[in-house]
Amino acid sequence: MIYNNNTPNLNFTARTNIKKILPQVKEAFNKTLPDIQSPTRMHAFLSETEKSARAAEITELNNRTSFVRKFIDTLYRDGGLPEYFRGLIGIIQAFKVANCGEYAEITKTILRLNGIKNCDMFAVFAKKKNEAPRELDHAIVALGIKKSHNNKKTKQLFQPAAGTKIIDMWFNGYIGTIKGAHKKFRELGLQQDETILLKPLSTYEMDKEAKTVVKQAFPQLIIKNRTP
Repeated sequence: MIYNNNTPNLNFTARTNIKKILPQVKEAFNKTLPDIQSPTRMHAFLSETEKSARAAEITELNNRTSFVRKFIDTLYRDGGLPEYFRGLIGIIQAFKVANCGEYAEITKTILRLNGIKNCDMFAVFAKKKNEAPRELDHAIVALGIKKSHNNKKTKQLFQPAAGTKIIDMWFNGYIGTIKGAHKKFRELGLQQDETILLKPLSTYEMDKEAKTVVKQAFPQLIIKNRTP
């Protein structure tokens, strides 16, 4: 899912109410992709006893996820950007399985379809003072990141402002800030004395044709009332 191009640093339009649209994005995601299961979410949130009891189910979900990802990898080659984005949503809708990367990419897609341009996917890292950063193996969507930080060529880690807005559909649809996510991400291994860092992720970017195709295939993703 590589597309080495910087996300335009465009501000939210004056007519778009971000506080209002993010819950609507969450609702559109859940209506379009209900009952999605995630093997990594089970690994993160189930007890060892629960994981042992559901080992066969987790294995089946991992196998299904592997198939879905292999299918997604063929989409751009076979049909360009329109087929990539239509197929990304369609295969997950059909197989009802995804991990954080797919959750984040579809969330970003919904935001872009609804005119939110300054949003993107980022990997989450933890940083303790005087120690090297470590990856939490998690991806989110953050909004309002400046262009100098969202450099998909260098992919440099950066510390986002505490008030940076994020949406994390994988993490039970969390909508809030980096500061608010600090306590939640302790369930992913973040320690109390660690700082959250973000790293830009390379992804495909929708063009006009891809947006038209996705809107036609999934009209429920279009939010009709996103003004104050």
